[in-house]
Amino acid sequence: MTGPWETLVATALMGTDRPTPDLSGFDGALGQFLEKLDASDAEGLMLSMGGAIATYTQAGIQAAKHSGPIPEPCGPEVLPRCSSLSRQHLQQILNGPRQRILPEFLAYLHTAGQRIPEEHLPSLLNLGRQQSHLRDAIQSVIGKRGRWLAAHNPDWRYVSEEVAVADLETLQESWDTGTLATRLTVLRTLRETSPIQGQTLLELSWKQEKAKDRTEFLKLFFTGLSPEDEPFLEAALDDRSKDVRTVAAALLTRLPDSQLCQRMIERIKPLIDIQSSAEDLTLKIKLPEDPDPAAIRDGIVATKMYRLGQRASLLMQLIGAVPLQFWSDQAPVEQLIQAAGQHKWQAGLLKGWEIAAQRQNNAQWGQSLIHHALTQETTVEQDLTDLLAILPISEREALMVQWLNQLWSSAKREVWRTTVATIARSDHSPTLGFSRFLFAGLQADFIEMQSSSQAKDYPYQLRAYISDLAYYLDPQVVTESDLLKAALEADDIHAYRREIIDDWLEIINFRFAVQQAFAHPDS
Repeated sequence: MTGPWETLVATALMGTDRPTPDLSGFDGALGQFLEKLDASDAEGLMLSMGGAIATYTQAGIQAAKHSGPIPEPCGPEVLPRCSSLSRQHLQQILNGPRQRILPEFLAYLHTAGQRIPEEHLPSLLNLGRQQSHLRDAIQSVIGKRGRWLAAHNPDWRYVSEEVAVADLETLQESWDTGTLATRLTVLRTLRETSPIQGQTLLELSWKQEKAKDRTEFLKLFFTGLSPEDEPFLEAALDDRSKDVRTVAAALLTRLPDSQLCQRMIERIKPLIDIQSSAEDLTLKIKLPEDPDPAAIRDGIVATKMYRLGQRASLLMQLIGAVPLQFWSDQAPVEQLIQAAGQHKWQAGLLKGWEIAAQRQNNAQWGQSLIHHALTQETTVEQDLTDLLAILPISEREALMVQWLNQLWSSAKREVWRTTVATIARSDHSPTLGFSRFLFAGLQADFIEMQSSSQAKDYPYQLRAYISDLAYYLDPQVVTESDLLKAALEADDIHAYRREIIDDWLEIINFRFAVQQAFAHPDS
């Protein structure tokens, strides 16, 4: 049977220069409408018929019928919705160029014990599917309805079921029958509350898990890691998956008394000879040969790292896996670092100790290594943010202030800007005091740059570091931006610079509005 659409297609294939299509075969309202069309314009008639028939066909489509069981409705919400003002801010974040602020907004929301408005759940859940780093934050604020929706959409399977910490029977059931996301939540919960029980749970199903899943499960052992995990992790060094072996070795290097760390000590002993006297300390170093199968099993790889040669990279890896107490027992930390700084292989030595300090969360070594770096001319090329992260926040920010002041005093503005940008991209959350320090530096740099001979040049360097600061600083600093605003009023300011600063102020003003909406929800 030939329908309206098929008739139209056949006519179109013949061409509009052929006789006008017969419209008499169309019945009902569609036929009445088509009869009113102007048949003298062949091309116009063809297009009008196409639109009319398409609309007619679409209007007649019936909705699909659901023949399966009706899902249980979502239970009542426990968390309150965020304020109407915060909802407006979220709308702007999701639909505009400010999505980089979303993690900050979600953190405020979680801290306030509130949830996302229902109308934004689909958009947010889709974002989580596309950007895995947002998933934990999203899950904490979607409420019961968000989890209910996710359970009915395969694209949102990353959302886990709610897991009751105290209900061990429920945990076991969720582990046995849940999705990967749910099982990760179960194991994460146990590693936070009862690490050994979490290890036992994983150990029972370990051989049945996929290699990719084994790797993800093992990464959760960084939480609650203890010597009791060692037998399980030691066995994982023989796993057929390279990724699993790598994670297991990284975990064992964080246990100074582990067999792996003791094996690393035995490997390093023949390579480094510490000779000390009352006045001096020297190091005699022999670079390691390529790793044997046992060393490879322990995570040592024959490859170049951190701009080091291959053998220097091997030395760095070995030192990075040796307990720091091994060195401290032989000489004071400061003397060891000073001696290393004078050695031919200082880069491998110092980088190895940096890695060890981070792995073992040793603030004393971290602080000593930073102090040494700040006395070196090559500090300008170093990224100290990883080392700074292991220090208490007050010491961390004090050293960052010293670091930046040293760079500013040396008049190496390009390096100062690069360092500020590096800090702004780190995971460190600045205090208001440190934010004020950086903001004062930004304003001084802008004013100095504006008065320089290159004032009319396009300010690539300014844009490069200022954009990160807009998302890093405590937004309250915007209330202290008088110098920056005054500089914008200057008659000779270049349009490029004005645009950059205006954009910067817009971002941080919006962040300030978001912050204040949560701080004063009723105002």
